[in-house]
Amino acid sequence: MLSIIGWVAKRDWREISRKGMSAFMSNELKGYQRTYLRGLAHSLKPALRIGRLGTTAELLTRLDGALEAQELIKVAMHKPADKKALARELADKSGAQLAGLVGHTAILYRPREEQPAIVLPQRGAAAEVDEEA
Repeated sequence: MLSIIGWVAKRDWREISRKGMSAFMSNELKGYQRTYLRGLAHSLKPALRIGRLGTTAELLTRLDGALEAQELIKVAMHKPADKKALARELADKSGAQLAGLVGHTAILYRPREEQPAIVLPQRGAAAEVDEEA
């Protein structure tokens, strides 16, 4: 018979093996936060376009500048071999989070370190902490 602690540890390791360690190590967006960001991005035009050259040093520099200026951007990809992998690669290399993928357009979000313009909605315990402050 498993103790409560053993059961929790066993359950957590199952989730880690199913979702991957990166999902637990990163500050991943919740589903309702991704939905909120996709709604904000609806009216935006793509800030960058990726062609056949893929991710280059210049593209990553422009991506970093666009994220610093706007926090939430769209990146259009022209006929990528694997659009999901390319979108994840852009998010990883820029330190952003992938808020969505609509067609061949990735929606990336990276809050500014000082004075973020976009405040993500919170639910549950995090919302209660914000109300007390």
